[in-house]
Amino acid sequence: MDTDTYYKTQWSHNLLSTDDALEYFFSSCSTSPACPLHETTTAGVRARYFRILNALRQRPQAVVASETLPDHYGIVDYETVKGLVFSSLYSPYRVFAPLAVALRDLENGDGRGMYALSGRDDSEWRCSCGGEQLTGGMAEIHLAIACGDGDIVDDSIEELEDWHRRIRKTSSFADVLNKRVACSGWKMRTVERLKGT
Repeated sequence: MDTDTYYKTQWSHNLLSTDDALEYFFSSCSTSPACPLHETTTAGVRARYFRILNALRQRPQAVVASETLPDHYGIVDYETVKGLVFSSLYSPYRVFAPLAVALRDLENGDGRGMYALSGRDDSEWRCSCGGEQLTGGMAEIHLAIACGDGDIVDDSIEELEDWHRRIRKTSSFADVLNKRVACSGWKMRTVERLKGT
């Protein structure tokens, strides 16, 4: 975490090591025959991963109810998997193993494992009428804190596009990091906001 860019609502250094962490996933799979995505080289695992990911751009996978996901159904698409891989980089020892299994299953046409890992439920529109259920709250809470802590973002569309171009030069996960854009126009400030010394 770069606190200077955090409080300036820039997040321009947040992705500097992200691709290195993904490379660790690739190299780990290449050295372990037990990895579901095992290939004999890091480059082979990397190529396999990107084939799986890019195939979703053309053909997202439908997920229907099963024993592991009763009453659930939805879509596993490129954005879902890219976001899930990104979040897994924060806890590789816990998530890399199930992620590798889910990627292999996805490669074989079974998106249930990836869908379960994502925590999504595209079937939430059904109402059991048993009271209010709030979903997706953590992302909104995190965004409210980050936007309230940072400087006001009043960039034009062109300035936001320029910011995104600069971020893309640091990581292949630039499309996942959208906080500056999300904070654009945010007016509420944190009451005890740190303003530096």
